[in-house]
Amino acid sequence: MELLAELVETSRLVTVLGPGGVGKTRLAVEAASRHRAHRRGRLWLVPLAGVSGPDSVADAVLGVLSSPDGRLSGGQGDPLDRVVELLGGGESVLVLDNCEHVVGAAAEFARQLLERQPQLAILATSRESLEVMGEALCRLGPLDLPRHRADPADASRSAAVRLFVDRAAAVRPGFELNTSTVDAVVNVVRRLDGLPLALELAAARLRAMSPEQIERRLDDRFRLLSTGNRAAQPRQRTLHAVIEWSWDLLTEQERLLARRMSVFPAGTGGAAAEAVCSDAADLPADDVGYVLDALVEKSIVEQAGNGYRMLESIRAHAAQKLRQAGEEEQVRGRFTRYFAGLAEEHEPLLRSARQLESLLIFDSEYDNLMFALRSAIDDGDPGTAVQILGPLYWYWNSLRYDARTDNYVARVVEFGDALPEDARAAFTAIHLLAGDSGPKADAERTHALIEDCARTGALQRYPVLLMATLPMGHFLGLDELVARQMREVRARPDRWATACTFMVEAFIHHDHGDWVGCSTALAHALRGFEATGDRLWTAMVLSGQAQVHSVEGDHDEAIAAFERSLALTPQDAFSYRVGLATERMRSGDLDGARRDIDAAEQEARDRGQRLLETEALVVMTEFHRRSGHPDRADRELDRMALLARETPLPADAIEARIASARMANRLAAGDAAAARELLSSAVTAAFAHRDIAPAAQQLAMLLHLEGDPVGAATALGMSQTIRGAFDHGDPELRELVTELAQRLGQAEYDEAYRRGAEMPRHEALERLTAYTT
Repeated sequence: MELLAELVETSRLVTVLGPGGVGKTRLAVEAASRHRAHRRGRLWLVPLAGVSGPDSVADAVLGVLSSPDGRLSGGQGDPLDRVVELLGGGESVLVLDNCEHVVGAAAEFARQLLERQPQLAILATSRESLEVMGEALCRLGPLDLPRHRADPADASRSAAVRLFVDRAAAVRPGFELNTSTVDAVVNVVRRLDGLPLALELAAARLRAMSPEQIERRLDDRFRLLSTGNRAAQPRQRTLHAVIEWSWDLLTEQERLLARRMSVFPAGTGGAAAEAVCSDAADLPADDVGYVLDALVEKSIVEQAGNGYRMLESIRAHAAQKLRQAGEEEQVRGRFTRYFAGLAEEHEPLLRSARQLESLLIFDSEYDNLMFALRSAIDDGDPGTAVQILGPLYWYWNSLRYDARTDNYVARVVEFGDALPEDARAAFTAIHLLAGDSGPKADAERTHALIEDCARTGALQRYPVLLMATLPMGHFLGLDELVARQMREVRARPDRWATACTFMVEAFIHHDHGDWVGCSTALAHALRGFEATGDRLWTAMVLSGQAQVHSVEGDHDEAIAAFERSLALTPQDAFSYRVGLATERMRSGDLDGARRDIDAAEQEARDRGQRLLETEALVVMTEFHRRSGHPDRADRELDRMALLARETPLPADAIEARIASARMANRLAAGDAAAARELLSSAVTAAFAHRDIAPAAQQLAMLLHLEGDPVGAATALGMSQTIRGAFDHGDPELRELVTELAQRLGQAEYDEAYRRGAEMPRHEALERLTAYTT
């Protein structure tokens, strides 16, 4: 409103642009009514929706300017001359509403009138600009949307939500945005793109439906939103009428491109639109850019960054036109083939110095790639499906969690022998060994899967498969097979695959408590990924090295490694931000840690991922504990438990994670009895995550609270045996060591610690395991 008011003050011709139903007329009338010309009776609103023909604009204006007795004082002269005479002198504002269907006539009328009326300002509304010299544009888009899965407080900050709730309360008194309605309201608002008319029509349906019922019926939105305000112009009474009005104003070539663009479920670049939508006869490739610009001008397509998108309601309308034209199957086939080719082209680049370029493509075209994958599967096209799935699996494994991964892999595996041999072996192994629900194969089956991947060349074709198969082989005792595969990979020239084997080796050393071996393997992996130019996996290795530095007590080096990870992967800052916050806490910088936690929480909310929000709450729990507020830390865990129920995490995994953190809180509070009750769950969780040394450290703290300083010192020694190094970077452990040494005396402490540190690793593990029963 402020922008429009400023434009009217500084420009003599201002056009409010936007798609149908966005509220252009309402905004223009409100802005004009605040102008001083309104107070002087020199403001006129001229609706143009019902006019046509080159002289119709001037005639409509004359109709509004007519004298009260219905007679014009200017006689029978030229219509423009009579308008000039009736306007007279003095400052005035003329609002020309809905110019899009007479845009040429409106533009010429405005140009001539402004030349002859120096104190006149014209405020126009249109779905395309008038293109008159000196015209100022005020683009009006849909209302801002809430983030996915927003809570009531967060959702209510969205103007689109507020409009929907306001209109809902008008038809259903007492309607509120609360925990029972927020999910459906947010989904309705998002699916209607924040388009005010659509929101008002949907809210009107609350007379007879619940928000959930409205949400379910949005797939048939034009039927759902088929009734509205009977007092409105016919073209504004329903969502279909609003969009059909715009559609009728398009040229045939514009309609052809618009209906073909509906195959894109999300925004896309000009190259994709050209490849999918062009044809030699009716829409040559060279014309697509020009026609796209025309559709942007006419508010059918929006320009978003370097790409284009359709509002969902306009896309649904255009999709109906595509089906009616009998083109749906043909255009969807071109769409699927284009994105399969795009994925295949960029697959090797994802592991190279050109990674950022390819990630931008995958990020911006992600929804289109996913739709292409689904289409290939639904159409029974295994070759095209694996063309897309291979690069996408790398992307999921490296950067973007998608809860649909397991389902898509399983559906592709169902193609069986129709798949290329290497793809069949690769995705069968991924399906059985690397799903969210855990491995579905025993040692013998896993051995056969890995051998099949090696025989068919799947490990070479899909090198990320190394990270899905070899660690599982190690878990199941297939160390000889794993070592042989790593040797074979290292004998080949693929540096990225070789770096992966060092990642696997680092994991194996860590699992065996070989701290030096783990550190050495990470250094080899870092050099390998750096040599390929892969920023994402370089950052992953740096994160591992940061943890090595942290355990050694070198906080500056650990923080530097995390900061470098952040710099390399700004598009995936969350996990490294969380690691950095944890390291700052361990170094004693609580203020810096809190800033990083706040940034991580904001990123999690912006991305709308509950899983990330739960991780942020876990770190916040640690922050409150280390700040001396264990009870507040417990409350954060309670929040985390509620939030985690909305994630794919199994209930036992949630409980295990909470038990470990809850035990740390009880230890910090000095509540030995409560901590003892949680010990079994905490130890079980440590074994499940194969990060067992922290459980020995918590046992040491518990034994100290229970008055067993010798047992506590021995448990600390066991943590060294299990990890391969004592955690010198944890201030809570340093404080515990000081207290035990003071209580026992240095010599007795050293002796008790040595008993644990020199204990065979399997014996230390067995002692901890005993606490799980």
